[in-house]
Amino acid sequence: MEAEDRAQSEHMMQQHEVASERDLQIAFSRHNFEDQQALIRSADAKAGAFITLLLFLAAIVIPLGKEAVPKLRWVMGEADLISAAYSASCFLFALAVVRSLALVIHVVRPRGVGTGAPRTHGHDPRFAENYPKLAPADKLLFFKHILLHRDPNTYFNAVSNASPDVLLRNLTDQTFELARICDEKLACLDAARVPLLLALYSWALNIALAIWIVHWK
Repeated sequence: MEAEDRAQSEHMMQQHEVASERDLQIAFSRHNFEDQQALIRSADAKAGAFITLLLFLAAIVIPLGKEAVPKLRWVMGEADLISAAYSASCFLFALAVVRSLALVIHVVRPRGVGTGAPRTHGHDPRFAENYPKLAPADKLLFFKHILLHRDPNTYFNAVSNASPDVLLRNLTDQTFELARICDEKLACLDAARVPLLLALYSWALNIALAIWIVHWK
């Protein structure tokens, strides 16, 4: 009897240790999941600020250009060089704005089924092809997976009956997918730095030359 009691006690202790370890893993994954979400929100906020800045710069350039363009002079001399420099600054500014907007809009565009190049085959809405295929009742975290359940009660029962392993699998799958999205967004923001700087410099040159040209007699 003592041997059986000791074996049961050791078994219960092992189960408790395993449960505690799994709880730590779930907590770690949840923390990582929230960190990835925070990075994505930060990238979206930066992209929104960049779009606002670009529209603000364009809103100044366009009306001033309407006054400057009719006064451009294409005769040999100083006026010819200034007119050419102004035209070049307009071209560079437009090019930089278009390129910057293309990159920052890619940051804030919706991700999911039907956007971008497809990364999976079949009807599983997750992107990664190497994720283990879970039973529909075990897909609990991704919004399209949640809607695969018939109603709130069905989803409640699925979450209530989910094992710690299933919960951890859902968290790690979605954390990995968020990391993909975060990497894509930050890469676009990084690529947008050069055209954004070019837009700022060409805007400053454009405004200075436009003011000069507007005051020509």
